[in-house]
Amino acid sequence: MDRDEWESLLDSAPIPPGLFQRYDFARIDAPEGVESRFLTVRTPEGRLVGGARVTIERRLPARHIEMAGGPALLPGFENDVRGALAKALEDLVLVVDSGLLHLAPGYPWHLDDFGLHRSATPLETVIVDLSRTEEQLWRAVDHSVRQGVRKAKEHGLSVREVHDEAELEGICPLVERFGRFRDFAPPSRSRLLGTYRVFHPAGRAHVLVCESKAGPAGVAVILLANRRAELWIVASDPEFQRVQLTSLLDWEAFRFCQGRGATSLDFLGLPPAGSGLEGLRRFKLKWGGVATTQEEYLEGVLFRFATNFIRRRPALFQPILMQRGPFRRGFR
Repeated sequence: MDRDEWESLLDSAPIPPGLFQRYDFARIDAPEGVESRFLTVRTPEGRLVGGARVTIERRLPARHIEMAGGPALLPGFENDVRGALAKALEDLVLVVDSGLLHLAPGYPWHLDDFGLHRSATPLETVIVDLSRTEEQLWRAVDHSVRQGVRKAKEHGLSVREVHDEAELEGICPLVERFGRFRDFAPPSRSRLLGTYRVFHPAGRAHVLVCESKAGPAGVAVILLANRRAELWIVASDPEFQRVQLTSLLDWEAFRFCQGRGATSLDFLGLPPAGSGLEGLRRFKLKWGGVATTQEEYLEGVLFRFATNFIRRRPALFQPILMQRGPFRRGFR
């Protein structure tokens, strides 16, 4: 399937009731063991009536499949598409050696019927409603956030969009430095540049840079599709931590996404209580969003046992797992 055909399917397929978002997102990181592929469902006459885009990660200890946002399907073909995709997903789970399958909030399937078992530790995230006016958004955020935005502006910080890939490449070291400071592994340079190269021309990936008089001090990478926005990366120079640069960057990201027609924004994860990231959890909950739960499914008892064992001993496994795999954004 080519991109034009896929996008025409997304545009013509309605979002199922109860599903917050659906978006077209692929990770561009094949050299690191991550691949993206289409699952398509066609009639005997060759008409495209449904499909899904999945990401497969085979790096140990990850080995998981991700379907971000759910499938696209045309009315009248619901049962046929769901049955065909469920069988394809079941086959793919076996290919990645009993890995994780991530699904979006409100996903309208019952995959327990296909031998997939629900995980005991679902992933939380925060969804912000951008359909409100800018004034309503501003009033909905916590007063400390508003103070942080004003403080950052008083220090002469400003935010603009990056339109040059060469400029983005120069910002990559800032993202890596922020990862070392916060003790997490950010997306690699190849993944960041590849995602921008593929999706920016179509208006689906945008980069905002927060600048001081000395140069770039923060960066936010936004993914946009189907009126849904994601804050994929938010990174800042540790020297500007007291200036509340992140508050300004997030607020300008809200305004940017709203100006491009997005009706919701996903903070991409909410650290659980007791994970050592309570400060980040509190910060994300200050933006007037709704905490939602993203379902996870596990295939196989052995993999579930190993995953829970790792989660119970973060001090032992964190130095290794934070560099790769499903725990690179923090323990769930």
